[in-house]
Amino acid sequence: MGYQPLADSDPPYAQTLMGSPGASHGFGGHAAGQGQARPGDGPITLDPLVGPVLAPIEIDPRKPTTLGRSSTCEAKLADEAVSRRHASIAFRDGVWFITDLGSTHGTYVNNSRLEAEGMSPLRAGDMVRVGPWTFRVRMGPASHASSSLVDEISPASRQRVERVEERELAAISQTRLNLLMECAAAVVGVEDERALAQVVLRAAIEGSGFARAALLRDAPAMGDVEVVMDIDAFAKPGQSGTFSKSLISEARKGEMVKLVVEEGGGASASIMMLRIQTALCAPIKVGDDVTGFLYLDARQGEQKSKPGSGIHLRASGGVPQDAATFVQAVARMCALAMGNLSRVQLERRQVELLRDLSAAREAQVMIMPPETAEVGGVRYAMRMKSGRYVAGDLFDVVILDAHRTAIFLGDVAGKGISAAILMATAQTYLNAALKHSGDPALAVRLANEHICAHAASNKFISLWLGVFDSRSRTVTHVDAGHGHWLVARSGGRAERNSTSGGIPLGIDADFEYASETLELATGDRLVVFSDGVVEQPGPEGDMFQIDRAIAALEPSRTVDTDAAFLFDSVLAFAKTDSLADDTTVASVAFM
Repeated sequence: MGYQPLADSDPPYAQTLMGSPGASHGFGGHAAGQGQARPGDGPITLDPLVGPVLAPIEIDPRKPTTLGRSSTCEAKLADEAVSRRHASIAFRDGVWFITDLGSTHGTYVNNSRLEAEGMSPLRAGDMVRVGPWTFRVRMGPASHASSSLVDEISPASRQRVERVEERELAAISQTRLNLLMECAAAVVGVEDERALAQVVLRAAIEGSGFARAALLRDAPAMGDVEVVMDIDAFAKPGQSGTFSKSLISEARKGEMVKLVVEEGGGASASIMMLRIQTALCAPIKVGDDVTGFLYLDARQGEQKSKPGSGIHLRASGGVPQDAATFVQAVARMCALAMGNLSRVQLERRQVELLRDLSAAREAQVMIMPPETAEVGGVRYAMRMKSGRYVAGDLFDVVILDAHRTAIFLGDVAGKGISAAILMATAQTYLNAALKHSGDPALAVRLANEHICAHAASNKFISLWLGVFDSRSRTVTHVDAGHGHWLVARSGGRAERNSTSGGIPLGIDADFEYASETLELATGDRLVVFSDGVVEQPGPEGDMFQIDRAIAALEPSRTVDTDAAFLFDSVLAFAKTDSLADDTTVASVAFM
């Protein structure tokens, strides 16, 4: 039998919206079960549990959301303990991620602080702390709500909620002490939340004398609770239980409370219907936050005893003094175990993520050309930094013959592993097409057809590709929706160049790309860069833009200083080593 919350006016067998009876939904970790929204199906919501009054924050998977004090942040958190740009949450490759943006006071996931600029996956039920706020991650929009709590107590009612006094928590029998020691030993070895719930609830029933016990997850933003697991010692089929809204509300304050129904009636309709005589609720606190409850009740005409134990709860509804002590101790033990499980799960996720990203990064490094070299009559210098562990920018140098060298730089839409894989695929295909034909327009067209046929519909690549001919000192180039390049003239300012261009790769498989030709005099350099340069935001939210790129190149006279001056100017403008996007700068000149 499962606990199914009722409203006073509801029929006795109302169905809970939170899951099937007895189902495990996770606790302080990811939720699972029938009806659970998958991460990619829609937005997620940060439900505030602790902190100043704040509406739930809904996050769209189609665009990153930045949390912080700045007016440019999508989620504004007005508190001095929150940095201007504190953290960001984004959906990539089927996984939600949270990234600390170098915040002063830190970003916490399940009570574990992320490293500065560090990243962690997010799952339903995770606890996120930013400044004075603690949020629980929920899959689904902010507008979703359900109603599971019941029995608001009227002034005339003869049922009441009482705080469990300290004197009631002062002693415990040897029998219950032995049960506590057994419970402590058992929770140390549990590997998941369901196993922990089983240990805690069975111990609570055996040690308290109550007939029923439930482990609940708090969801105050939805005005509800969720059932993690419940156990009924009598297991009467077809009879529904209830959770007292008043009892839960008091327990949210962080203290253990009890519901007592006096003889003579006057209780709410749902309490009377189910003959609930007394109930006990102990808050589950992970850190300073109440994240759930250990909830027990007993009903008239029932009694629960453990043979030979002396543990007995009479139908009169009284709560034995040391039973309350025992339940409080079990709740605290459960909270410690929950916190440890959450930290272990987070650490495992981060280790797996870093392992995958490191492998992808190593593969990228293997196919990248050296940062500086002299090949086919040209000299180039390149600087690259990924916005995350792996880059979505592509850069390559292809020697066609003794006098012609192809150099290209592109930017894959998006970040993360999927962008890195597409980058590697495009880089390999362009390399082969250039060596086969030597024609930049044909190579781009063939690569475009391949990407349109094999990449996802929302993935595309902006690309600049040029073939440098040292004999004619010309550059035959194709600009496929890129646009981020300058010609730094010898002794003069860098200047923009008009080009007919074309659309990015991956949009239209039949698009016909055309090449254009540009002459470079002695000392001229062609500087091409990714959009991570011009779109890098500063601390106030304004972008670096093309004019700052032109100014950064003004004192430079060589390809090496071009790459260094422009890249260092972006870092100085950002005031952080962690850039918002993949950033690549390359400068090329004839020798």
